[in-house]
Amino acid sequence: MENIVTITLLTLTLFGKIEMTTFEIPNTREHYHDLGWKKSNSLVCSSWYHQNVVVTTRKNPKPGQNHYKHRYKGKKVIGYICGGHEPR
Repeated sequence: MENIVTITLLTLTLFGKIEMTTFEIPNTREHYHDLGWKKSNSLVCSSWYHQNVVVTTRKNPKPGQNHYKHRYKGKKVIGYICGGHEPR
């Protein structure tokens, strides 16, 4: 049986509501076994996020606006939850 990690992606809908999409991803924490179980799960989720969420830089952000845009399949990403831990 393959170990899995659950990641919940938080996206913003067109009307400003937060939508939660949950994925089960393969647990590759054996690559990070020296760091301990909780830190290795966070690295698995972080690695997935950086490989699958497109981050672009805004050239002229409005005041109070972030310099980066995070998108997953055309949706605005505002964070993620790794294995039930605090959102990032």
